[in-house]
Amino acid sequence: MPWARGVQMLLEPAELVREVQDSVRSDVEMRGGLAEGREEDSDHYTGMAIDLMISDAGGDATIGGREIAEWVMRNRNDLKLKYVIWGQRIWSNEVGSSDKVVGWPAWRNLGDRESITANHWDHVHVSFK
Repeated sequence: MPWARGVQMLLEPAELVREVQDSVRSDVEMRGGLAEGREEDSDHYTGMAIDLMISDAGGDATIGGREIAEWVMRNRNDLKLKYVIWGQRIWSNEVGSSDKVVGWPAWRNLGDRESITANHWDHVHVSFK
């Protein structure tokens, strides 16, 4: 049974969170998924994205997302990854993307969106194909 509209995912969201908890960090929580209150061009709106929440400092910027984001990037094919965002940087697995499998500091910069959450410093955003 797909968890997102019209797409059969390799991992259900809860399975992905458990995999991240077992492989990277045990204190990750999932937010997002199908969220019809979002903008229509958002992958959350269509159920094709989740946010892996992590905050080392109770809602402040955290360094804890880097290893999660890089784990997601390395497991891109199994996850049917479209792109991953953390810490004002994005890595894409889309056809035609020039992004190579590299560490987070080499990801493309998104610029400042003026809040910790909008800049993805307290969570890792994962969008799926």
